Amino acid sequence: MRDRVLTKVQATVRFVSGMTAPKLVNHKRIHTPKDIIADIRKFYGVQISYQQAWRAKERALEMIRGKPSAGYRQMPRYIYMLNTVYPNSYVRMQNTEEDEFMYLLVALRPLIKGFDYCRPIIVVDDAHMGGAYKGTFVSASTLDGASMVKEYLDDARYEKWSRVHSTVNRGRMMTSNIAECINGCLVEAQQLSILEFLEEVRILFDSWHCKNREIASYTNDTLGRRFEEVLIINASKSSKMEVVPSSEFIFSIYEAGRRYIVCLEQKVCSCGRFQLDEIPCAHAIIVLKEKNVKDMHLYCSYYYKSDVLGKHMRFQWFQCQIRKIGQLLKML
Repeated sequence: MRDRVLTKVQATVRFVSGMTAPKLVNHKRIHTPKDIIADIRKFYGVQISYQQAWRAKERALEMIRGKPSAGYRQMPRYIYMLNTVYPNSYVRMQNTEEDEFMYLLVALRPLIKGFDYCRPIIVVDDAHMGGAYKGTFVSASTLDGASMVKEYLDDARYEKWSRVHSTVNRGRMMTSNIAECINGCLVEAQQLSILEFLEEVRILFDSWHCKNREIASYTNDTLGRRFEEVLIINASKSSKMEVVPSSEFIFSIYEAGRRYIVCLEQKVCSCGRFQLDEIPCAHAIIVLKEKNVKDMHLYCSYYYKSDVLGKHMRFQWFQCQIRKIGQLLKML
């Protein structure tokens, strides 16, 4: 009789979801339906199906995060709190004619002011987000049916949108796509509700600024640590080069049978690295040594200097009131 009763023991979805919920609080933790099946079998000796485990996980996530639609209803409150915590920010939400969510634009005041100390380069890319409403956060491509885009781009001038005609030296910055970097850091957060996702983005930027500000505060060099290392490496490469002056500012540099031209006045070199990196290349450094120039930082970009990097990280970011941030967190 006892064996007959034990063989009929079952685990309901409600029970399994209650047991699973604590393990799903941290969205970065991977806990699959197969893991749930293994847990129930290990602790209770009960076998459940994959479908039961999947339904239990979905119910547990709903218990923790609520329904996805609720996050969109709370968006106005979240925007109000963002403007309260970060005064003078630019936060705008747009709905469709049917009063459905269309997009949200967030530009926090500390980040806006930080552009004063950044190289004038903006990377535009997708922000990928999963969730219950598939297709809500995707980039859309369409044909220019009205033939308006070409006219708009022509009026904006090629240097505004074409890399080939760009007036800004972007060579070094093209080695890394910051948008892809951000997407990579938010992979686990893509399944969160809209408000939790936005909060993860805010926390990510806060932590980056805190870390970079700390590094900048301990930097005693004229340039930021990364750029100082580049300058040192270039200096070590210049020791075996020969310099032949052509004028006060133009020099020919011979290296391994090849000839390079450096113009100090325009801060360019025929190798291309001086003007693209905005840091003296090895050919420029040997010229500066030949001219007995001690401070090579004068030929580096203004944006690479440690005091400028420090201003970018410090500006108004920590002037936000802690109690207001607490109010923002309580709302989630």
